[in-house]
Amino acid sequence: MMTPGLETALVLRTSISEGHRAGFGVVLGICIAVAFWGSAAAFGLTALLAGSPFGFFLLKMVGALFLIYLGFNLLRKPHTSLFDPKEVGVNDKIFILKAIRNGLTTTLCNPGFALVVLALFPQFVPPHYPVAQFVLLETVIQMVLAALWFGALVAGGIPLRSILGKPTVIKNFDRLTGIVFIAFGILLLTMTRPN
Repeated sequence: MMTPGLETALVLRTSISEGHRAGFGVVLGICIAVAFWGSAAAFGLTALLAGSPFGFFLLKMVGALFLIYLGFNLLRKPHTSLFDPKEVGVNDKIFILKAIRNGLTTTLCNPGFALVVLALFPQFVPPHYPVAQFVLLETVIQMVLAALWFGALVAGGIPLRSILGKPTVIKNFDRLTGIVFIAFGILLLTMTRPN
């Protein structure tokens, strides 16, 4: 979570170009996805996914196509100004729900994150301890860490918003984020299922 990747790019891009409320919405969506993947690991669903060539292929394709879609949209129609939902008449609740959805779908469609949860979380379960309970505890810890880390990125984006608020900077930042998303999508297409 704390290494630069999709979620980091999405949080920074959203908090700088769309504001801190949208940035925190993305963070909430990421945390919900972490809860999903952690629960899936606790109850064996990620093991089923890793053991199923078709399930892995399907998740990989959905994730890759979603990232490529997001990337092309950012390249095709990048923002040229700081986005304020009140200025353009967008309903605040819809605006925040869209941000939550973006964080949620980005992390849900990331098979790399699912496989990290599958591979790492069970390894730290102490002997003779209920696996599901311990993996759920690890999930809560991961959610707290994600909220703190990405929340700090949003907070760091607030002062950058005024510094980087020039139309050409915003447009280029969206394009760069689009290229990063497309690159991650292409990398996902080449990802193979671990044995």
